[in-house]
Amino acid sequence: MRILPQCPGDHPGMTTRRRTAASCISGCLAAALAAALTGCVPDSGGVPGRLERGLSSADSSAQTALLAVRQLSEGKTTPQHAHTAIDDALTKLGEQQTELASIEPRTADERRWRRSADDAISSLDPALKDARSAANGEAGIRWSQARRELRDASDTITHTKREIIAQAGEAE
Repeated sequence: MRILPQCPGDHPGMTTRRRTAASCISGCLAAALAAALTGCVPDSGGVPGRLERGLSSADSSAQTALLAVRQLSEGKTTPQHAHTAIDDALTKLGEQQTELASIEPRTADERRWRRSADDAISSLDPALKDARSAANGEAGIRWSQARRELRDASDTITHTKREIIAQAGEAE
């Protein structure tokens, strides 16, 4: 096996075959990231619909980060690619938080739903930051811990979304 000179993001001793495989997997990760960030979001209207779409987008960010950490822990991508995917998920989450902050609820139910959505989405922010630290090998965050935090945040978001959908359906 011939060892090639280092490229940014390469691991020491990476061969041509491994470099090609890492590039392919990184491309697949990027495609999955794009699909996850655009996601299938429902078209229901009003405050509940906007909250539902925001929660779906936030969950998409969680799934993107989970994929990146899983691929990294399996040696299928580089720390730099995982870090970039998680940073993109953080950026998307910030955009969703800004979008949800612009929602002006008119009823007590809508205010309660928005608080629930804000709380659920806020639980994802530290999980994404820990996942980014795990990807970089920083702060003593293990991949298993990052995956657990991301799954917990995703579960919270999914549960909140289901509650809002159910309650909004009953309120209409």
